[in-house]
Amino acid sequence: MFDVASKFAVRSSGKFQGCIGALDGWWVRIKKPTLKDGVDNPGDYFSRKGFYCINVQVIVDSKKRVLYRSICSRGAEHDSTAFRNSLLYPVLLSKSKFFQDSHLFFIGDSAYALRSFIISPYDNTLHGEAEDNFNYFHSSARIVVECAFGEICNRWGILWKPLGFSLKHNTQIIDACLRLHNFNVEYCEASKEQVWFNAPRMK
Repeated sequence: MFDVASKFAVRSSGKFQGCIGALDGWWVRIKKPTLKDGVDNPGDYFSRKGFYCINVQVIVDSKKRVLYRSICSRGAEHDSTAFRNSLLYPVLLSKSKFFQDSHLFFIGDSAYALRSFIISPYDNTLHGEAEDNFNYFHSSARIVVECAFGEICNRWGILWKPLGFSLKHNTQIIDACLRLHNFNVEYCEASKEQVWFNAPRMK
C-alpha cells in the first residue's frame, strides 16, 4: 500500500500524500435483461443516463492498474450504494482505525460518502482557498481511474456496443477486459512503451 501511495505522491510532487487508489463507478452498457437472467424488474438496470448497464466499482493505482473490481451492481444503483454492496466495503469498515492511524485512503468523487478510508472532494469551494487547492490535487490524482475506463472501452471492441449475453456472461466479459487491461499495463510498464490495437472504431 505504501508503494502505491508513494507513486500517487510523485504525481503531485509530494503534495498529495497517502492515496492508495482511485475509486469510481464504470457503467458498462448491456442489452435489457430478461427473466432468463432471473431479473423480474429490468428497470433496476436502467441508469439515469438512459441505458441498461452494470455498475462496476473499480479501484486503480497511479499507473491505471486495476487493484479491485466489483461487478455485481445494477445500473440504477448510485455509486455509493454499489460500493457499499461490494465485498471490499465491510473489510474496509473493519479496518477504519488502521486507515485513520496510517493516514492511508482511497479517493473518490463526491458520489462517495466521506470515511476514514475514502476521501472525497470539498463542496462549494472558492478559487484560491485551501480547500480548492486540495480539490485540484484530488482531481489530478483521481483522473487516472477515468482514463483507465477510457482506455478499456476504446481498446476492447466488444464494449463498443451493449453486451448482449446473459448477465453471467456479461460479467465474465467485463472481468476479462479488466484483466487484459492489467496485462497491457504490466507489459507497457516492463517495456516502457504503449501498446494499442489499432482496429477501426465500430459504429
